Amino acid sequence: MKKSMVIAGIVTIIFMYSIVFSQPTSAQPALPHQFWGKAQDDTGKSIADGITIRAMIVDTDDGSTQNFTQLVYDGWYGWPLENDSRALYVESEGGDSGDPIYFYIGDINTSQSVNFVPGGATNLTLTIPDVPRILADNSDTSGTTGDPFTFNVTIGEYVDSGDELTVKVNWTHGSLSGNETMIPTGGSNVNGFYFETTITLDDCGSILSYTIYVNDTSGNHNSSGPHNVAVIDNDPPQTTLELGSPIYNNFVTTSTPVYLNATDNCSNWYIHYRIWNENTGWSSWYVGNQNENLITTFSEEGKHYIEYYANDTSVLNNTETTHNETYYVDDTSPTTTLTIGSPNYPSSNDGCNVTSATIFNLTATDEPTGAASGVAFTWYTVDGDYYTGTSFTLSGYGEGSHTITWGSQDNLGNNESGNSITVWVDDSPPSTTLSVGSPRYPSSPDDGCNVTSSTLFTLSASDNPVHGSGVAFSWYRDNGVYHVYSGPFTLSGEGQHVITYGSQDNLGNNESGNSITVWVDDSPPSTTLSVGSPRYPSSPDDGCNVTSSTVFTLSATDNPTHNSGVAFTWYTVDGDYYTGTSFTLSGYGEGSHTITWGSQDN
Repeated sequence: MKKSMVIAGIVTIIFMYSIVFSQPTSAQPALPHQFWGKAQDDTGKSIADGITIRAMIVDTDDGSTQNFTQLVYDGWYGWPLENDSRALYVESEGGDSGDPIYFYIGDINTSQSVNFVPGGATNLTLTIPDVPRILADNSDTSGTTGDPFTFNVTIGEYVDSGDELTVKVNWTHGSLSGNETMIPTGGSNVNGFYFETTITLDDCGSILSYTIYVNDTSGNHNSSGPHNVAVIDNDPPQTTLELGSPIYNNFVTTSTPVYLNATDNCSNWYIHYRIWNENTGWSSWYVGNQNENLITTFSEEGKHYIEYYANDTSVLNNTETTHNETYYVDDTSPTTTLTIGSPNYPSSNDGCNVTSATIFNLTATDEPTGAASGVAFTWYTVDGDYYTGTSFTLSGYGEGSHTITWGSQDNLGNNESGNSITVWVDDSPPSTTLSVGSPRYPSSPDDGCNVTSSTLFTLSASDNPVHGSGVAFSWYRDNGVYHVYSGPFTLSGEGQHVITYGSQDNLGNNESGNSITVWVDDSPPSTTLSVGSPRYPSSPDDGCNVTSSTVFTLSATDNPTHNSGVAFTWYTVDGDYYTGTSFTLSGYGEGSHTITWGSQDN
């Protein structure tokens, strides 16, 4: 149906032009040559709508050219009977018959030509090969190492859609390579289809080489390449600072090695560094040899800064950002003070006496000021036994001499050489002896004896063990009344006296107490004289008359109740002294005689 319509249109047009031709030729321009037909590839697939059909006529007289265009619609071009605006008319300036006309689909030469015929009408199927074309390579023109690089191409395809195209890029850079499928990003058959993909370049390599491949679903393919792109090293070296031992956080010693290690992606490099300290300020910059890692140390105690960087030998002289780090140098061990708690005697540490309950405290400070790494731990030894801690006693070590050493270590291992003292453990109280002076009865034992209020009691004390802390004071109680002993003492008041006594040493070790009971007897005995027979009168005794054979008898009793007892009884006759309990006046003659008598207790 469509075909018959076209033929009818042709007949009509020819008839109309015949009428035109009947007019005088000198007054009319040359008639155009009309073309129409299918636009397709060599497999018969239609060219996409909107593609330009171009007819180029060449004037054989002067070689000039003219171009006439029309767009493809529904696989056809130039349908004058349905829509005259779609017709493709070719005109000739000179109106010369036989000027060649060449045909293009888009920018592809169909290799088809027709000679111009004024008023001619030709049904011409235009055909091009079914091969996708790489119209433009818009990829990056240069690259930098280790960074993204984007491939971007425009694929010309007048038949297939973008979805029917596969575009790949095969690339090599340094140690890396790939065969990436590019991603469609838009476009059309008219302007071309756009494909793109991004890779990351190798850290090293001066040339990126790549080839673009395109395939359609019919197996047609095309390629472009290899292409070479210059890649510049724009990555500076990377320098790391590492510290050897000893180290604690950012504290080091002058023997701690400082390692500066650099790496670069593909160029040679140099390390630079300088050091600042509180005394001399910044040193000059030190530059190592090419590709040489460096080792240094800090020269003195205190705060230090170190700055370092590296640069490479690439054309850009890539230089690393300068690093700045702060470190504190500590070569000094801590100082530890020993404090001996109570009880202790005397107050000086070395050689003093303590008990097994006395607490020893250790206090440590680290140096130097502003750069101390801090105390890690405090240690001590007792008679060679090693411990860590800051407080201890000598419990379990027994009485006698003990050697204590102590010190501290800081967080860098600086260890105090050690301090030493000798102390003596004294857990024993003194021993106290009570001596009872005269008069007393009996002479032994002390417990239960009789004394008088003038009898002296003496305390004698000695401390234990051999190297004891010494007696601080002695004490006694008389019937519960406490006294600090200051010298020999006496007891007042007749009767029973319970005496407890003891001593305390300089560490507070107190004797539990010894005890005796004594009886004070300050009263003399009572003596009675009995005058025997013959005598006259029978009473009173005083002034009576007796004979030289009259017997005088003395009877004595002692006082108080718990007395010392009668030691002896005595009497005198006219001043003559005798002891005994019975006598006569024989030998004294007649006359007056004076008799005195009494007794003495123990």
